[in-house]
Amino acid sequence: MSATTVTSDTLAELPPRQQVETLIRTWLNTGRYGPGDLLPTARDIAHFCNDISRPTVRRVLKVLIEEGLLRGVQGKGVYVSNRTNMEGNS
Repeated sequence: MSATTVTSDTLAELPPRQQVETLIRTWLNTGRYGPGDLLPTARDIAHFCNDISRPTVRRVLKVLIEEGLLRGVQGKGVYVSNRTNMEGNS
């Protein structure tokens, strides 16, 4: 799957958790979202990923926060960290 052409149809072939991780890592690796940018809400991400559950999205976001790729700000949302290297396993 090309990093620049992630669609809900191509994501549908993957397990739910992997759909979310692939989508977010693609956004980061292609520069769609860069350091300091606010990501869409868990609800919007879930909708794009074929209406998977929001708890699944939140679990993936938590993992990516723990990896240092993202940072959560209570009451504000999830932002891309200021980390310079966004490459990661998809």
